[in-house]
Amino acid sequence: LIVVVLLAFAAAGVWSYIVVTRPAAIQQPTVTPVLLVITPERTSTTVIDVPISDTPVPLQTPTFPPPPAGSLIKTGSYVQVVNTVGGLRLRYEPNLESEVNYLALDYEVFVVQKGPREA
Repeated sequence: LIVVVLLAFAAAGVWSYIVVTRPAAIQQPTVTPVLLVITPERTSTTVIDVPISDTPVPLQTPTFPPPPAGSLIKTGSYVQVVNTVGGLRLRYEPNLESEVNYLALDYEVFVVQKGPREA
């Protein structure tokens, strides 16, 4: 019994020594980094007054050239999806708000069953 008590006191002593002398308990000064930023001297810049026009400038929209005669897609002809980078959305109705019926991936081939419809 005495041996057990002595071992317990020895363990408690070692533990106290570790807690007191550990590096976190010792207050040491912390290193503060010093940054020096050198900026160029200010120079004067010339300001040019440009009159502002209230009339809006029309923006050009890209237009595609018309296809050559005889090359239009016709009912019964085969078409292939190419260079879409994400697929071609085939919709139920001819507008962008309509639900997507099918996502056609690149190099899929389809037969045209109906002609064009106005949106």
